[in-house]
Amino acid sequence: MARSVDYDHVAKTYDRRYQENNYSGVEAALIAFVGGEHFDQRVLEVGCGTGHWLRSFGGTGIRVAGLDASGSDAGLCEDPSAESRSRAGVC
Repeated sequence: MARSVDYDHVAKTYDRRYQENNYSGVEAALIAFVGGEHFDQRVLEVGCGTGHWLRSFGGTGIRVAGLDASGSDAGLCEDPSAESRSRAGVC
């Protein structure tokens, strides 16, 4: 039987997993895969959640956007570098 998660319920604490676990290898692989040395790319992440992985591109010049079915998660998706915009469902 498939397990279901109510992401609207866990949105405020979802990013805690990134503080408690080491995902540095994932982040490095993601940046290498998307941009490497060519930072004139655009990235659309479908299922972006709180925008954690999109923020990995901050300061690289890569233009990012994200979509998430959970409006609560996307509402927390704030990029201080203003490379993405935050509103319900869209990062």
